[in-house]
Amino acid sequence: MKISRLLGFCVLLSLAVPAFAAQSGPPASAFADELFLQGDYFRAITEYKRVVFEDPSNMDAALRCAESYLLAGHFEEAERAYRELSIHAVDTAVITTALRKLAEALKKQGSYADAAQTLLECLERVDADQRDAVQAELFWCRLYAEDLPAAQASVRAINDEHLQSRLSRAESTASEFQRKSPTTAGCLSAVIPGSGQLYVGRKRDALISFTVNAAFIWAAIEAYDEDLDFTGTAFAIVELSWYAGNIYSAVNGAHKHNRFVREREIRSLESEFGDIVSQKDTELRSPIVPLVALSFRF
Repeated sequence: MKISRLLGFCVLLSLAVPAFAAQSGPPASAFADELFLQGDYFRAITEYKRVVFEDPSNMDAALRCAESYLLAGHFEEAERAYRELSIHAVDTAVITTALRKLAEALKKQGSYADAAQTLLECLERVDADQRDAVQAELFWCRLYAEDLPAAQASVRAINDEHLQSRLSRAESTASEFQRKSPTTAGCLSAVIPGSGQLYVGRKRDALISFTVNAAFIWAAIEAYDEDLDFTGTAFAIVELSWYAGNIYSAVNGAHKHNRFVREREIRSLESEFGDIVSQKDTELRSPIVPLVALSFRF
């Protein structure tokens, strides 16, 4: 009787120990995590995809996969991955993290209005202790989009007085950026072709515009002097199209100049004043502590 009990106990122990050893081993994403920490994002993506394929409920691996796309500079793929997570995830913390990261991916692509809309959706779900951080991110998106009234509204919605003060100073600085007037640029080029381009700092375009317009005007005058009315009219028509294009180019150049300066200065402000990163975000980038694997030999 004792022998049979002993044999039964040994059988149960032999079944339980391998299961315990498997549970206490390293996580399925351990190798992918190591690649991620080494900055080998493309290989990490492949490994995270394998982990998610084997265990679709592994949201940590799915988030890390999306972040690998983001850190690797593949913003469109990151956008798709985060959007899918925000739609199909069940856990609220995963959804809000995905929405905030989705907004970051959109912002990297210059889609500031879409990023702001995503953060507004996130505000409806996020916990109270993270609302200030999301409002800060929303403030920067609205500032990039030149929606100053909305940016001011984001600042007013922040409860942390120190953060509110810093972002208020950033908003005040942004409103003082030097801009080129598109109207002035267009009027200058209407008077002297190329002068509007020179006004916005596009010297090469100014030279081309002035030279081409001057050449067609000269050619039309010469043709009329030689009684070549048809040729002169043809040159005049072509010149009118170049003249109109010269004005459009100057106006468009002013808009491009303002957009470039605005984004450069706001990036500088964002670097200077910083932004608040919630604990949920820092967990995604926190060092991964390797687990000790237990093994048994018989």
